[in-house]
Parts: sequence; structure tokens; C-alpha cells
Amino acid sequence: MHGVISLIGAVLIIALAAVISLHTDTKKMQKINFIFLLIVVISGLFFYSFGLNKPDGTDGQAVLNALKTVGYTISMFTGGEKFDELLKANNWFSQNVLWQILFWVAHLLAVFVFTSTVLITWGKKLLNAFKLLLPQKNLILLYCENEDKFKYLSELEKEENSRVIYIGSFSKKLSDQLAEYTVSYENRNEIDDQGKWLKSYLLFKKQNKKISVIFVSNEDDAAIPVLTKILNSFTALDLHSENIRIKLLAENPGNYDFISKYKDSSSHSYITEVYTVSELVAHKLMLSAMPYKTMEFDNETCQAKSNFRAMVIGFGDVGQDCLRYLVRYGQFLNSSFSAEVFDTQVDHVSGLFNEIYADMLERYHIQLHNTSGFSKEIYQYFQENKKVNYIVVCCGKEKVNQEIINQLFTYRRLHPEYFAENMIIASCSKDSMEIIEKEKVTSLKPMDMHHLLKDSADMQARHLNDISYREKVESNENRPVQESELLDNWYRKDPLDRLSSISSAEFIPTFFACSNSFGLSRKETEEKIETKLIQILPELEHLRWNAFESSMGIISMSKEEFTENVNKCISLTETALRSKAEADYQAAKKQFSITRKDLNSFGIGGRHVCLTDWGALDELWEIYLPLIKKYNLLLEANGQKQLRLTTFKELDEKNIYHMLDILND
Repeated sequence: MHGVISLIGAVLIIALAAVISLHTDTKKMQKINFIFLLIVVISGLFFYSFGLNKPDGTDGQAVLNALKTVGYTISMFTGGEKFDELLKANNWFSQNVLWQILFWVAHLLAVFVFTSTVLITWGKKLLNAFKLLLPQKNLILLYCENEDKFKYLSELEKEENSRVIYIGSFSKKLSDQLAEYTVSYENRNEIDDQGKWLKSYLLFKKQNKKISVIFVSNEDDAAIPVLTKILNSFTALDLHSENIRIKLLAENPGNYDFISKYKDSSSHSYITEVYTVSELVAHKLMLSAMPYKTMEFDNETCQAKSNFRAMVIGFGDVGQDCLRYLVRYGQFLNSSFSAEVFDTQVDHVSGLFNEIYADMLERYHIQLHNTSGFSKEIYQYFQENKKVNYIVVCCGKEKVNQEIINQLFTYRRLHPEYFAENMIIASCSKDSMEIIEKEKVTSLKPMDMHHLLKDSADMQARHLNDISYREKVESNENRPVQESELLDNWYRKDPLDRLSSISSAEFIPTFFACSNSFGLSRKETEEKIETKLIQILPELEHLRWNAFESSMGIISMSKEEFTENVNKCISLTETALRSKAEADYQAAKKQFSITRKDLNSFGIGGRHVCLTDWGALDELWEIYLPLIKKYNLLLEANGQKQLRLTTFKELDEKNIYHMLDILND
């Protein structure tokens, strides 16, 4: 009977050891095993020396008994036991059930120690190898050459039904380290352009596999050739772009313009989000604590009751991007945006920023101060200006950030009149964030891989884009839109267009806040907009759009340049109408595409004539209208659909209606 008990107990303990060992930190498991090992050794020596080996007084027998006791104790770890012999000894052990129970506990602990030791040494590698043999629905490709890769791999291997492929430089040491994770390993130098390295991961349902590519690049020069080979592999294997998401955290996003040139067989671009890590921090900050939360509004007019004032302390990468995103989301009717930046090294770190975003700095009243977050100038600013709405502290070190925040809160207790009632203050770095909003404190990790894989912003933006495209086609062509068309339209967008759609979708809560529309159904919100707000909200949408364009490094095209472009395009259009030559038609078409905007895939250095005040749009439209009419004649002559005569202000109005379709009824 005891043999059956021993077998069942051993099986259960082995299973328990497997579960605990493979889901517990190795160092913690080693400490647990050490404690259990001491208990087993002490118990084994006790039971076998005093319960089984009876001394007869001779030295030889004493040595023999000692050796037998050690041997019996060691055998406990592999399931060996002498329970029958202990019972037959007819002593204290056979006469006490408690001792017998403790004996079995000690033996089961011994099996647990042995099993868990084997598992934490070799078991995880065997289990990982077994998992990698199974086909997975999704693939996650990770490129990261710094030490953070192990942290990211720990997070990524928790993603259900996904196979993680690490791509990096090969070394024996790294190979051994990666064996601790459920991950495949591809040498970056052996990746080919034809996708031979990727084929083995696509054996089952190739076209249905979702592929996420996460690129964390500290050195773009080294990373770009690897990404190029991956993109070439996608095109060579004819992988559909709708199943691929590329999340790229780059040293310089401008180095990745080439991605937009890669298309699948349907001419769809691969969906790519390109950020620096600091921009990702700024994006997460805004999504967690939008500027509108610090404002009060007159809900009848949607106007803010005060200006929006921000303060950024620390102006490295994180501070610069947080400022850009504050500009992007801190726009309200009847409210001017202003920001004060403090950094002892501001003259040394802001050179390129000043060049790229000179228009934004001037347009939004941003001042850079060469002083620290502990200086008296900070407090002079409070005294000379009205209430501050938003403070971001990003000095590079969490301890310094916290010291500055503590001082600001001390000052706030002394002078609450200098701070907005709903002020938000945040400590931000590339590793962590802490956001203080009223009494609520939110802690975030910007590089959380699970959240990075989510594409909720991307999908909501696509929804908004689909609505716009459907309305355009149904109005212009009087026909329903196929789902394949919506997909095609979205995947042809360049990164700037997609980011613009994301920004538009993420601004929707601000519209609801200023009009007090939270909690209303779509019907109620639509009625409210149509009866009261349709003459108001388009101007706010234009403010938002202006801020987005400016924060992307785009500048306003002057009226003079715009007029010159219009006249040039009219001339080319008239020539094409007369000659009816294909070359003249293409020349007019090319000029028309850059007449009111001349933008690249990521925005920086581009120009747009509508990046101007709301009141100036009517005059610009009057300049543009003759060209539209003339160009429509050319389109008609070439069998193309004519463009609708939609004014610049009507475009903003349409965006207000489009946002309604994001709502749930």
C-alpha cells in the first residue's frame, strides 16, 4: 500500500515542482530549494540513523551505520525509501503515526528539491525548445542590440499564441543567454533579402499570420540594413501588409523615410509607426493626462475660460518631445498657448530643435530659459504670470525630477493662486513616468512591450479615415464603398497621413469636454452639434490641425508663394487642355499636387498654405477656386472624376461630423 502512496505522491510532487519551478524566478527558486534541502538532509539523517541503524558498540559497525545513513538519505532525492525496514525495527517510529507522516513529508520534499533543481537547470531550455516546434498564429520580430533586450524578451514571451524571433549579432554567450527564453534566434548577418530565413516560421497559413516587428535602434546606421532585409523579405514572400505592423523606436525617425517605398503586391505600404523613445514617452503622457483635463469651459460656446500655460523643466530629448505634444493637444477656443522651458544647458541642446520648429516656437509663444529647475527664475515666472496648467519635469534622473516636484508642491501649498485647480504635473524619463493629477498618481513604463503591441490608436485612426473616404466616394461618385477599397485607401497612406489621423482621433475627447458631450448618445451629440456647435467646433478642429502640422516641423506656405503656385498650375493646365498631350497633362498634375502643400512622408521641412489663422482661409480659398475650376476641365477631358468644390473651412467642418461615427450609439 505504501508503494502506491509513494508513487502517487511522487507524481503529484513532480507536477507541482514543474509548475512552480517554470513560473518562479530562478534565484528565488534556488533559495527555496536550499531551505528544503537542509530540511531533507536533517530529516534523513535523523530517521535513518536513529530509527534503522542500531549501534552494537563496535567501531566497524558505527562506520557502516554512518555510511548506510548517508546513502539512504541521498537516495531520498530519487525516490528511494526504507519505510518497511523502519516499521520492522519495532521501535518509536512504528508506534507513532506522526513520525511516519513526517517521514513521508521529508521524502516528498526530497523529490521536489531534485525535480525543481533539474527543471531550473535544464527543464526550461527543454520546454522552450518544445514550444518552438509548435506552429504559432502570430510572429513577433524583435531587434534590439542593447541590454534591454532581455527585459523585452521576458515581456514578449508572455504574449499568447505568439512566437518571438530575436534578431541580432551572433555570439555564443548571447546564444546561451537566449536559451533561457522561449525565443528563436536569427543572426542579423545571415538574414537574406529573399526571406529564406523567414520561410520556416510561415509553414502554416502564411497569409493569415500576424507579424509584429519591434525595432529598438540606438544606432540607425547599424539598424537600417537589417530592417531593409526584413522589408525585402516581406515583399519577396508576398506577405500582405494588413497583417504586418512595424513599431520602430529610432535614433532619428527622419532616417526611415525609405520605408514608405516598400509595397506589397497590392501596392499597400507596410503600416509603420516611427518614434524615438522620447516621443513615445510624450505620446503616452498625453494619452494618460490630456491637457483639456486642466481647463474649464463655457459649454455653450465651447470656449476655454483661461489661457493654457505649460512649463517644461529639462530640455533633452524627452523634454523636447513633451513640449511638441503639449502644443499638439493643448489648443482650445478663446485660449492662447504658451510654454516656458527651463534647462541649464538649453543653449547647447536646442540648436536643431530651434531650426526645425522655429515656426512652432514663435506661433505658440514658447520661451527657452537657460536656468535650472531649482532656480529663483522658476518662481519669478509663477509670480509674473497667471495660473500654470501643466508641468513636465524631465531632467534625466528620477531623483532630481522628484526633488523638483517636491519643491513645486511645497510652493503650491504656499501660493495655490499660481496653479490651475486641475493642474497636472508629471515626472518623465525614458524608463518610467509618474503623473500626478489631483490626488491620483499614475505610474507607467513607456517601453512596456504589451502596450506597444496594441494598435488601438491605429485602428481608431483607420476608422476615422474610413468614414472620411466613404463620405467622399459616396458624395462624388454616388455609389457604395467596398471594404476592400477602404483597406486599400488606408494602406496607401504615408506615415504623416496616418499620424495625422491618429492625432485627430485622439483629440475627440477634447471636443466632448469643451461641449460637455461626455455620456451622450450619438443621436444626442449629433443634434447638439447641428443645432448649436457646427459654427464653433470647426475652428477648434483647425486649431488642432495647425498644432499637429506645426509640431511635425511643417511651416506655413506664404500667400505670395501660394499665389505663384496657383498661377503656374493654371498656366500648365491651360497648356495641357490645348495640346492634349500626355506629358503636359502629367506636368499639370504634378504641379497641382504641390500647389497648396509640399510635404514629405514625415513632415519635417514641409509647407502647407492652410497652416494659418482661421480667418485667413476664406481669402486663400478665393485664390484657389479658379484653379480648381480650370483643373476640373482638364480632368474631365482626360476621363477623370472632377474634384468637389469643398472650401478649406468645409474640410474642418467635415472632420467634426466624421468624429460622430467614432461614437457608440
